[in-house]
Amino acid sequence: MCPKIRKPDGTEVWGTVKVNREFVIEHGIVGYLRDFKDLKHPDVVARIGDRPLVLRAIGVGGKHRTDPILSDEDVQRLLQENEKYHFLDQMRVIFFIDKP
Repeated sequence: MCPKIRKPDGTEVWGTVKVNREFVIEHGIVGYLRDFKDLKHPDVVARIGDRPLVLRAIGVGGKHRTDPILSDEDVQRLLQENEKYHFLDQMRVIFFIDKP
């Protein structure tokens, strides 16, 4: 699975990446959490740091409806912050998923 982040029009913002196979097996392209309290877990902090950029998806898209869609404003913010810190290139991404 190769999760993507998309714009409201469905355009991919991030997700088609070249990554080491062993890294993907061990860590995944993104991490998944269900609860904000898990942001303090040492493994999560090691991946995304202790001051993560948190953006709320406005929907989901993609073939399997698993790709978060961000507002245009949040896409802009995501890309601006990535210019400074390069977290997307380092797979320092966590998706929160809704509780069933």
